[in-house]
Amino acid sequence: MLRRHFIPTLAATALAQAQPTNAPQHPKALRPADTVALIAPSTHVTDPDRLQSAARTVEYFGLKPKFGRNARKKWGHAGGTIDEHIDDLHTAFSDPEVKAVFCIGGGSRPASCSAASTTN
Repeated sequence: MLRRHFIPTLAATALAQAQPTNAPQHPKALRPADTVALIAPSTHVTDPDRLQSAARTVEYFGLKPKFGRNARKKWGHAGGTIDEHIDDLHTAFSDPEVKAVFCIGGGSRPASCSAASTTN
């Protein structure tokens, strides 16, 4: 290698190693007996049969359901306060036993949780 090509090549190599990769990160596949958190970050799940249906579906796939502390709460039309939703979300993601988080119910409340979570 010529000396005049060595320095630019060395600089390009160092720069390439310093740049973070933009490759997507994929979660690990779930395995039988893995624990899955079931949280309700939005509307209240009014029908107890829907909660049991979610648990049975998770169990059908060989996983263990773990309901969030506030998954069954009702506060107005919502399933708890925003702080309670954030608490469930943070607890689920910080629990080393939990391998995935599934949301039951739907609505616009998760956007409020996201905004509140970033300011706390």
